[in-house]
Amino acid sequence: MNYKINESALKNTDLKLKEVLVLLLYHLEPGGPFNIIQALVNKGYLIGSGPAYKLSNKAIDSVNHIIAESETSVKKANSDERFLKLAKRLKEIYPKGKNSGGYYWAEGVSVISTRLKQFVAKYGDHPDEDIINATERYVQENSNNRFMKTLRYFIFRSRTFAGDKEPESMLLTYIENIDEGKQTNLDWRTRII
Repeated sequence: MNYKINESALKNTDLKLKEVLVLLLYHLEPGGPFNIIQALVNKGYLIGSGPAYKLSNKAIDSVNHIIAESETSVKKANSDERFLKLAKRLKEIYPKGKNSGGYYWAEGVSVISTRLKQFVAKYGDHPDEDIINATERYVQENSNNRFMKTLRYFIFRSRTFAGDKEPESMLLTYIENIDEGKQTNLDWRTRII
């Protein structure tokens, strides 16, 4: 069963997207969502107790994966090859080995490819060349920085801020600021006034 909800279709109603999703839930489970909520708690997707449930990291990763796969399924055959090729290229750009925290700078190609699909689903498609250039600039500017993000988190990550999940993408930042020019002095400590 496929559902595609375009938010522009809600303009002529008094409903918000989240309200439509709740109505859809009741449509799928006429007795109410309580059994579904309990199943999600049991599977580890929801944490806490009602009504203050929070999404687990497992839930966020699963939802991101489902959205990415759903968004790209129309062009799946071509996009799989494209994302795998792009993932290999980005992995070549990134440092080899592990960072000081013991994590690999770049995970496997299939993990990077999936992350790129999720990026496109969240932030829209960008030319491969812009993605490659942004990654090269980021690595050049941060290669001596112990706070440089792994490739997975450079592409995007969700951070918790004041109890809310916020998306963050250094890749998107570098793509959107590609024309800003290169910073000439990267060491802020030399400009103390």
